[in-house]
Amino acid sequence: MSRIVVFGHGPMRWEASTRLFALALRSWHFANTLARAGHEVLLFAIRGHASEGWPPEKITRVRRGRVTVWSISEHMCHERPELIGGKIDEFSPSAIVGVNRDPAAVAVNFAGGLPFWADINGDPLAEAQVKASALGGDWNVNEWYRTLVPVLARGDHFSTCSRAQRHALIGQLGMLGRLTAKNDGYDFVSAVPNSIDDEELELMGRMPRRPRLPGERFVALWSGGFNTWTDPDVLFESIELAMDDAPELTFVSTGGAIGGHHTDAYQRFEDHVARSRHRKRYELAGWVQTAELPAYYAGAHAAILVDRFSYEGTLGARTRMLDWLAASLPIVSTRLSEISLDVEQAGAGLLAECGDPRGLANALLMLVRDPEAARARGERGRCFAHEVCRAERQLAPLLEWARSPERAPDLEHRLPLEWRPTLATRARKQANLLRGELQERGARETLDKASQLGWRKLRHGTERIASRLGLLTSADLPLEPAAPEAPPLEAPRLAAFQWRERLASLKSMPKVAVLLLLEPTAEPHVLDWTLTQFELQYFQSFRLVIATLGEPPRPLAETLARCGERHRPDRVEVVRLGPTALTEHYTVSSADYVLLLAAGTLLRPDAIAELVTHADSSNAEIVFGLERVIDARGVPLEAQPKQEFSPERLLARSSLGPAVLYASRVFSFATSPPSQCPADALLYDAALRSTERATRIVHLPHVLCQVWQSPHPESELLAAAHRTRAAELGAVREALLRRGLDATAEPGPVAGTFRVRAAPPNGDVLVVVPESRSKLRSARALASLQRGALGVHVQIVGVPGHEDFDVSSTGGSHRFIVFVDPGVEALHADWLDGLLSELALPHTATVSPKLVRRDGTTLWDGRPDDTNTEWWDIAQPTSAPHALVFATTVELLRQSRLPLDVRARTERLKTLAAGWRRAGLTLRYTPHSTFAVQPENGEAELRAPSDSDDGRKLAAADGDVENRWHRR
Repeated sequence: MSRIVVFGHGPMRWEASTRLFALALRSWHFANTLARAGHEVLLFAIRGHASEGWPPEKITRVRRGRVTVWSISEHMCHERPELIGGKIDEFSPSAIVGVNRDPAAVAVNFAGGLPFWADINGDPLAEAQVKASALGGDWNVNEWYRTLVPVLARGDHFSTCSRAQRHALIGQLGMLGRLTAKNDGYDFVSAVPNSIDDEELELMGRMPRRPRLPGERFVALWSGGFNTWTDPDVLFESIELAMDDAPELTFVSTGGAIGGHHTDAYQRFEDHVARSRHRKRYELAGWVQTAELPAYYAGAHAAILVDRFSYEGTLGARTRMLDWLAASLPIVSTRLSEISLDVEQAGAGLLAECGDPRGLANALLMLVRDPEAARARGERGRCFAHEVCRAERQLAPLLEWARSPERAPDLEHRLPLEWRPTLATRARKQANLLRGELQERGARETLDKASQLGWRKLRHGTERIASRLGLLTSADLPLEPAAPEAPPLEAPRLAAFQWRERLASLKSMPKVAVLLLLEPTAEPHVLDWTLTQFELQYFQSFRLVIATLGEPPRPLAETLARCGERHRPDRVEVVRLGPTALTEHYTVSSADYVLLLAAGTLLRPDAIAELVTHADSSNAEIVFGLERVIDARGVPLEAQPKQEFSPERLLARSSLGPAVLYASRVFSFATSPPSQCPADALLYDAALRSTERATRIVHLPHVLCQVWQSPHPESELLAAAHRTRAAELGAVREALLRRGLDATAEPGPVAGTFRVRAAPPNGDVLVVVPESRSKLRSARALASLQRGALGVHVQIVGVPGHEDFDVSSTGGSHRFIVFVDPGVEALHADWLDGLLSELALPHTATVSPKLVRRDGTTLWDGRPDDTNTEWWDIAQPTSAPHALVFATTVELLRQSRLPLDVRARTERLKTLAAGWRRAGLTLRYTPHSTFAVQPENGEAELRAPSDSDDGRKLAAADGDVENRWHRR
């Protein structure tokens, strides 16, 4: 198989982004399909200025399947080409593929003598024409032509997005002089329509969709940018006409203006909607998170797309239709692009001619009035996507070429390109970019950006010169971190308009105050991202208050000062409050719910809606969910699962997370926190205080936010972690005092955990060890137990393995009893202290230790076998004690009036544990006491019975073990 370098657009669908571009989708499909065919693929995903992402100068790496993905800011391709060239040399490819016009124009500079496949997705000169019309002049056409010519002159094979464009490209090759005697009979161009991959099909297919009944609300969806080919006037008029005849029809759009490219069409449509007679039935959501789009598709009943006539539409494609087809949405469209004709032929769409609003309106009305016919069209569309549009089928020509990449027969035919863009052309281009920046960002921010651009170019120029002179080598560059595996695709359960409907259906709209704790060490751009994510929340009654934890440095203070200009003042309040004044602030004191955040907690757009609606429906006072870590790669890591809340677990670890919703009646905040206290420690302290007041705390198994991890040096990250842990430990100790527990807290054995030790108990301890036929095994077990008996009045007794053990027969003044199987050994001298310090905690019935095999692997850590959760490195409640080792009190065993059946103790323990739980007592597990299971012990496979386990198999295992003991 081949090693192939692919240049394409980013960000990818699985990255954190508010833009989903057709160009990026095509890039991933090319790379991933090649990888699935067995090729090793290196993908450079180029991010333009409209989708830079985090950080602003991006060169990060992740791994997804067999594809290594480098996300690179566009300017790096021109200003630091040696970095890219070095990575290509290390990869040692056998071919180069450029996907879409601009990445192909970059790839041609790195092709060298390698076979080069150039994908021209849409006719550039036809696109230049519609762009020129939008600009009101032809000055940009040469720019598109100048980018295209080097690709046409060098490419060995080409692909287009349609059959019609294939013919156009062949003509362009002829005009350039590429059709010569040497390559007569060679097919330069393959039509490769845009596609959808299996993962996307699966994602769209699993989204919940409720069948629509006649007369119910009907949602017509537009998703994607309002590009130069859009006809906003006809789109609006067709919707208005249909709304006149169908009161159940509503319109929802995602996407909108394309910054830096074309904004007029969307602005024109917004102006129409503002004056509409049906204004309340329109929802213009704007650009939403990429992950949200499937929820919008699932909440809609049809999708609409309206082209104006252009050669771009005749030759090009409309990739957004593929998502609609996969999501089973029937499509209403103008009859122009090749894919629109294919959709009509497949019976999945209703088409009208360009410029015909009445025809489009009638098509919508047909779907509104006949839900069953609309559903059938949607199903035919999904079948068409699955059978015809799948990536492996559409990209068959690429896969065939990649099996043995070759140069074209004439190698290449280079023409002398003597012309250069004139100074006037460059000036017009820069003026147009400046105008767009001023309109979007304002004068101050545009000047800041221009100065940053100048310094960046100067720095990169200096580094390039130093590299050429040998003054800067690869050893001087930062080490590349290991590439993480990108997670699978996922989507919110509901679209924004559906969440708003749910919120509006509540008896009264709840007021939510979001408190953002801002440390002086916070980075200005991270604060800006946090605020931007908050602005995406779905209801205007959500308010944010920023509280500073200390005096912010000048760059951060300047960012705070600009917040009032960039973000809506009715939603974001920039105040200089200390933590002590937070609860007295009017926005907080008058709220129904409080959400506490730190800068860098990037809320999912529906996070607050999810939390509030669940709190209302379940009458919960505190609701928390899951989070993902995200760093400079822009790819969120897998969310770690959490367990349901317990007070003991919270004392051992900050387990609720960075985004927790509190009902105001239970919310509590430190009245006098230490100066410069880290925000994360304050979040933890608030969780400890508030949960003490709450009676119902609910865990949602959904990702609610992403937590930004700044790419600081490891030493700085460790120092910050130490400060946070020290402050959190102080919060745990205060919580113990408030709860009246006679216990101390200390750092746990694992980073980020804490160990709560109860005061040493008073009373004698009886250790019961059943007799075993193996004297060696018994001797090893007894010796290990005696090491931990120092300083405590301990009596170790043996009982016959075939008899019941009745605690009432022991006599003496024993307060605690520990049962230890002869097939296990205590690994540490403080094994007894670890058990008794947990048993001394209030309302504790029994404690079992961690069990490990001789090879060091964990045999039992307190959880049922089918539980896949983390945080079993802390002492916490468990479902049942383990039959091999457990500690309890003599009083509890006497009260139960049940002898401990040695042969079937697992079943007996199950009975005892059920009674203890009904009495409100806690069964605990502790990793601070560890026992090793001897390999010859047949009970090494025993596990703790869960609530769903009838215990019969475990009891049988017990009996079988005892039989073997007697035979010995």
